[in-house]
Amino acid sequence: MQAKLLRVLQDGEVRAVGGERARKVDVRVMGATHRDLESMVAEGQFREDLFYRLNVITLRVPALRERADDIPLLVDHFVKKHAPAGRHVKVTRGAMDKLIAFPWPGNVRQLENEVRRAIVLGEGTIDVGELSAEVARGGPAASRGAGLDLRSRVDGLEGELVREALAKTRGNQTRAAQVLGLSRFGLQKMIKRLKIKLPT
Repeated sequence: MQAKLLRVLQDGEVRAVGGERARKVDVRVMGATHRDLESMVAEGQFREDLFYRLNVITLRVPALRERADDIPLLVDHFVKKHAPAGRHVKVTRGAMDKLIAFPWPGNVRQLENEVRRAIVLGEGTIDVGELSAEVARGGPAASRGAGLDLRSRVDGLEGELVREALAKTRGNQTRAAQVLGLSRFGLQKMIKRLKIKLPT
């Protein structure tokens, strides 16, 4: 595939699958990656000629964890974008502190999904209880540092899955139970045991 892409960039021609003739194309190519292509070139995993053909202008976008100051602005933007029309959603200081402290391995897309989910679960206010278990506890590293308390770790994972299922099904417990492979009664017991706040 790298060789084919290089040929397109060098010759400015493409041939459709099953086609007999190549045709000229005039395109501008922009690429994005989270990998270290220079290291991959050195290791023989990425073609050097393709790398230098693509690497005309490089823009480095820092990971979200490297620009925590942007998180409150992004949260505000996503709240306005995803809140139901005419509804004001407030983010508490505690929730914002957790959002700022989280490392966001999935970057901005993960943050947006977290905000959307919290809006669904909250009643006009996003507090720590509306955040996913991973974000609320500070991420996988924080849970590892908490020791080997199996019950609390399992409860955290169960709570996160239940909240996601309820968010996906817009609070429909019957459908959420089906998604999770539980009976409705089993889901209700889990909600009560984990003290999960139900969306309204």
